[in-house]
Amino acid sequence: GSTNTKNGRRVGYMVPADIHGKPFSYTLDDLEHFLRPHACVTVQPASVSRLGLEPSPRSRRALKGWHGRWHRLNSVLRQLRDMRGGWKVGTRNAAVRYVALVLRALHAEPAKVQTTFAEHLHGMQQPAGDKVTLAHCMASFRSMRKPHHGGPAHQTIADALAVTPDEAALLSADRKKPFPPATSHGIPVPAPALSRRDAAARRVEAVRAVCATITDDGSIPTGTAVRAHLAAVGLHPSLATVLADMRAIGCPSRLTHKPKPTMQTRRMFPR
Repeated sequence: GSTNTKNGRRVGYMVPADIHGKPFSYTLDDLEHFLRPHACVTVQPASVSRLGLEPSPRSRRALKGWHGRWHRLNSVLRQLRDMRGGWKVGTRNAAVRYVALVLRALHAEPAKVQTTFAEHLHGMQQPAGDKVTLAHCMASFRSMRKPHHGGPAHQTIADALAVTPDEAALLSADRKKPFPPATSHGIPVPAPALSRRDAAARRVEAVRAVCATITDDGSIPTGTAVRAHLAAVGLHPSLATVLADMRAIGCPSRLTHKPKPTMQTRRMFPR
């Protein structure tokens, strides 16, 4: 609100915010954990093979599909652990369970399983009388079955690990699909997208209603007129799609559709 004496303009400011519109905030402990030096793991790392967690150059295209989802979850768990300086009480069991699920889904070798669990155990909050050991992690891995689908939703993982909005913003950096925060923080969860079949069914019903309204007014429905009515309610299909929907409901556009010649018409008016 002050005035710059050099050019006479009012001084403005900008507040950096995350994808949810909330300004970034952190404590000194969070800053210490985020900037802490990298701790070396005591377990000797195993050699990376084709069954390890690291993708090979030949499988880059596979990262876009089913395997890519598990590699993304693996990186999310590592990054979230590093941001917190280790797993805390309340999220330790959930973190071990999701790590075991990732290892099982990616067909990790036994040496890689122990190395990965040792990395997640390092810095974990271990109160007296309630310690999570490597034996507990290996038991969780042995009891975990191989998933036959895409795995749990990101919102389910965020709720189990109590992801804060600030952590979700850092996990969503340089990502087309953002990682959501936990629902306990009060941020509304976006509605799931409609499937193509449901979207097409709703569009056809909207076309049917528009054609009925135009017909009741004494006019002839055309593709251009129906498309304009759909645009007024927020639907923007192409003209070809509108014409196909009009044919499907039995109300073709007379100004655009040419009737197919019958056999009698072809005999009367040969080419």
